Amino acid sequence: MLLKITIALFVIIFSFIIASFIANVYAEQNGKKENMQRLLEDLVGNYNLNQDSSSLTTNNRNIAFVLPTFTMAAYYNSFYVFYAQYESIVKNYEQTGKKENVTSNLNLLSSTVPQKGVSLNHPKATGLQYLAQHISQFSPNTNINFLTDVDVHNGLIFNSNKQNLYNAIVLGHQEYVTQQEYDNLKKFVENGGILILLDANMFYAEVAYDPTSNQITLVKGHYWAFDGQKAWPDVKERWAAESTEWVGSNFYCSSCSVTFDNNPFQYSHYEEQYITNPNAKILIDYQAKSDLNYPIGAYELKSGLGKVISFSIFGDNVVSNNNFLKFFNNLLLENNILETPQQQGQKHISQADTLSEIPFAAGTTSVPGSIK
Repeated sequence: MLLKITIALFVIIFSFIIASFIANVYAEQNGKKENMQRLLEDLVGNYNLNQDSSSLTTNNRNIAFVLPTFTMAAYYNSFYVFYAQYESIVKNYEQTGKKENVTSNLNLLSSTVPQKGVSLNHPKATGLQYLAQHISQFSPNTNINFLTDVDVHNGLIFNSNKQNLYNAIVLGHQEYVTQQEYDNLKKFVENGGILILLDANMFYAEVAYDPTSNQITLVKGHYWAFDGQKAWPDVKERWAAESTEWVGSNFYCSSCSVTFDNNPFQYSHYEEQYITNPNAKILIDYQAKSDLNYPIGAYELKSGLGKVISFSIFGDNVVSNNNFLKFFNNLLLENNILETPQQQGQKHISQADTLSEIPFAAGTTSVPGSIK
């Protein structure tokens, strides 16, 4: 009898402990969700989401973070469903050169673009939000705006005289852009702006944007072309040659094997750019090892009156790395995008403080001049 009572008490106590543990876990998860929601509300409150250019003056330092809303739309149960369904047609084209037209499921090549507020919740906005919050703490007097691909497409990075509203623009994963957005970003750099590419796999495919339906439709790139009536196998990178000239690099290969002998940001291969313009100044050579041995590294390339700065890796994956943040700070300071350390009352962080000057690895000193 005593044994039964003891067992019953043990079961009751054990059940209470399990229930308390589950309740604590649930409360912890809720707390994390609430913290994330508060962070989002702070971001919405702190940053100009409506592109009010009245606060942007030539005397201030103005930075725009562009949410990749066209790419978000392409990944939302549309383009990639089509790619998977007709993958065999692309493979056959690569092997034989035969172009087979596709006239079914073409609705998958159009997708609705998320609104600005909604897109801030998207995983592809996380890295940009993190860096914006970092800058606001590091340099509180810097004006920070969040724009979307639609804003850049509509030219809201310029004033009425077609002059730049921003000192710098930071892009995330802008894999899909319109011709107009591509041209506006190029013009921004030509005017003297600094374009910072956080991620790789940039400007890979062209889409058309319909403001009436708020939808994008594939035009060309990512191995396909589409004229509204049929789709057929085509180029993989839409502006490969032109991007070599002013961006300085092209998309490498997400499915290829790549390792990095010089890896200050503790980055794991995901998607990278390889440098294709011989005038690019290498800032960090990652000493990439791969089948093709293309040079992969952080670099800057002067274009017109401005420049493009690329990390050549999928920077979203390392934005919280301390070495990455210090290197990012240094780039912004040296290019006069943020206030000087003397104005901020902070110690200047040089590249030598955190990273070694590494020359090109053997076998990667040449930069390809064209894309095959």
